Amino acid sequence: MRRAIYPGSFDPVTNGHLDIIERGCKLFDEIIIAVLVNPEKRALFTVEERREILEEVLTQIESGGCRLRVQLRLAPLFGFGARPFLRLTLARVGDALLLGLVFVFLTLQSDQPRVFSRLCGLPRQR
Repeated sequence: MRRAIYPGSFDPVTNGHLDIIERGCKLFDEIIIAVLVNPEKRALFTVEERREILEEVLTQIESGGCRLRVQLRLAPLFGFGARPFLRLTLARVGDALLLGLVFVFLTLQSDQPRVFSRLCGLPRQR
């Protein structure tokens, strides 16, 4: 089984997120959408609301038989894979390759607008 993990805060869920998931379904048998908490951001939606929104909109995309699962991660991205990764950096790619993990980086298609929630005028939570 080819499995992918797509981590992010998804706050809010955007068409860009859905585009990446839909294109990922052409590459993988299963995608785990890991909803993370970013303590540096003031959230628009609770993690539970984000999970509900994702589960609803995922029914509307073409998954082509790819299984889509939404999981809440209230802590950093631990427990996915053979070794805990807090944040993937290029320095860690070599370690991951030794563990048999493969990293795929999907960018937005050129017709998708770039939306950065940090630039939406919300003050940082302290």
